[in-house]
Amino acid sequence: MYNTQLYCANISKKSLYLYCGPPFQFAVQAAFLNLIYIIMNKKFTCIGIAMLVGITAIAQSPINCNASNCTTNSTIDQCGAGSPNVVTNFQNKTQKAGNPCANGLCVNSVWRYSGVATVSGNPIDAEIKVVAISNAILDDMDDDAATDQAGNSIATFFGPRISPDVSLNNTSRRGYVEFEIKFYQRTSPTFTTLLPLSGLNFVHYDIDGSSNANGWFRELGDVKIIPGINNQILNPTLAAATGTELTLDAGAGGGWHGFLGSTCERTGVSRCAQVAVAANYTGAQSTLSFRMGYDFDNGYNVGQPIRQYGARFGCFDFPGGGPLPVTLAGLGVSYKAGMATLNWTATYESNLKGYEIERSLDGINFVNIGFTAAKNQLGLTQQYQFDNEISTIAQNVVYYRLHMVDMDGKARYSNVVSVRKNNKGGVKMNIVPNPATSIAQLKIEAATTGKGTVMITDALGRRVLLQTVTVATGSNSIMLNSLATLTTGIYTVKVLVGNEVFTDKLIIRN
Repeated sequence: MYNTQLYCANISKKSLYLYCGPPFQFAVQAAFLNLIYIIMNKKFTCIGIAMLVGITAIAQSPINCNASNCTTNSTIDQCGAGSPNVVTNFQNKTQKAGNPCANGLCVNSVWRYSGVATVSGNPIDAEIKVVAISNAILDDMDDDAATDQAGNSIATFFGPRISPDVSLNNTSRRGYVEFEIKFYQRTSPTFTTLLPLSGLNFVHYDIDGSSNANGWFRELGDVKIIPGINNQILNPTLAAATGTELTLDAGAGGGWHGFLGSTCERTGVSRCAQVAVAANYTGAQSTLSFRMGYDFDNGYNVGQPIRQYGARFGCFDFPGGGPLPVTLAGLGVSYKAGMATLNWTATYESNLKGYEIERSLDGINFVNIGFTAAKNQLGLTQQYQFDNEISTIAQNVVYYRLHMVDMDGKARYSNVVSVRKNNKGGVKMNIVPNPATSIAQLKIEAATTGKGTVMITDALGRRVLLQTVTVATGSNSIMLNSLATLTTGIYTVKVLVGNEVFTDKLIIRN
């Protein structure tokens, strides 16, 4: 799905950072009580090997593992054909008001994340709740300072840190923290409208541990079963790779299933397929539950190791959305004397409720500032205009988009446009289209002629594209033709002309 390269090395016996990437594309599903996993008909590639295998788990003991054995194929994790290329981004968490403890690390604490993903231009928010803590301590809800084995930030992952609640020494013990995640549609007020998403995949990477001749310590990853019709287990199916070092978690308990980790310590954030498990949810879901924890078999002293866990979701879309009964063209915005004026053209309106106008001061978080009803004159082209007074807004750049809603509740967003209140005699810039896929154009109004540089950076500030351009006085159109290499997400586009630096947001949607 994300063409994320997998890495392998030895894991530290101290605190470690887990990486979570997208799901494997074949699944193993528990078949009633015989604990036999059946590989379902999905795609999986592993260093030139494409095969279907079965995994039978009939014991709780760890299977043999080898920390130097690692699958590192960049195409190992892919969504199914036709699935969206979407990956979550869990950063900048905030506690929900009214949490039962000050640090938010106790049962019933809720943390909020804005903009964890964007689907078809629609931002998605998420809440994660601590539902239960059993024989464990939640040391950190989500460690944004975590890095992978190469030193790269993994702040975008959901990465809690969990330890046993007592020192483990010669007494078998099992513990976990149970989390519940809810996905919300970005509306005003926020975190009010649950958003069912189809094709959800959840992946837990780097599930490992340690052992000696007398026992073991290993991590666990379980997901909650969502019953289907006639008590059939429809959600989620589980996936593991050929050559997995994971073992079926037969002690997960009623309503849960998952895997126990290997006992080979691996350094850093291992992205090896041998220590990863994925869960695929086959129906539209807005709320999911999962557990991260440990399993200890008595026989030696391991103390209270703090372990770093990691998770990501992906491959999801809006269920049964279908196209809206409108074709939008020519959305633009201009600014004069404190007034921003949006203009757009619409055709083929039918059963369309209208257009909610949304504004943002950072290009990410939008609020509703007005509504224009649709004319619904089928076959006729309609012209619309909306004025917005922004002279008192401190920010120099203001962003706009349209939220188009039909009578049946279906909705979608337009591209994002922006205005600059004061261009300081330099460059005015707009990106078309935005969101974009493989190509986009920079529309630049330059005050002078000269050389310029276009630089695109990702959410972590890493440069992903650099392009030298020549601009002339007046209107310029610059083609960005290397966008196909970028993954879904929000990027920053900077244009440097002379001593001026001008910035805009670019949304990539694959």
